[in-house]
Amino acid sequence: MSFTPNSDAAVAAVSTSATAADAAATKASSATPAAAPARPSRRERERLARRREILDAARTVFAERGFVGATLEEIASRAEFGKGTLYN
Repeated sequence: MSFTPNSDAAVAAVSTSATAADAAATKASSATPAAAPARPSRRERERLARRREILDAARTVFAERGFVGATLEEIASRAEFGKGTLYN
């Protein structure tokens, strides 16, 4: 078989070597351990907890009343927060 730059064999050989090189690079980069993620600060944990409580309350209100019937006042009340907290 003669070598021509556009032959299927040439394309396959190049793709195979590129794939092998990519796999080797990926394996090498994954061999180094990643730094452990930093623990969120207390402020960040509290912010995430508030967000979770608001979203849970919103899901409950939406399930009971639908999107049209839901109000911010009711969501805030269910989450036990002031309405202004929902805007932050």
